[in-house]
Amino acid sequence: MTDLERAIDWITENGGIIVQPKTKIEVEGRGYFTLFIDCEGNKEGLYGNE
Repeated sequence: MTDLERAIDWITENGGIIVQPKTKIEVEGRGYFTLFIDCEGNKEGLYGNE
């Protein structure tokens, strides 16, 4: 399990909602991102290399 996947699990366990699941950035070597809404309603994003 990657750090990004662990973060996604933590977000959902703590009341966040995943808006865009882990998605590969279609440029070679750029990694992955995810978008979510936190427990206070803020839209956030995360980036990871794996």
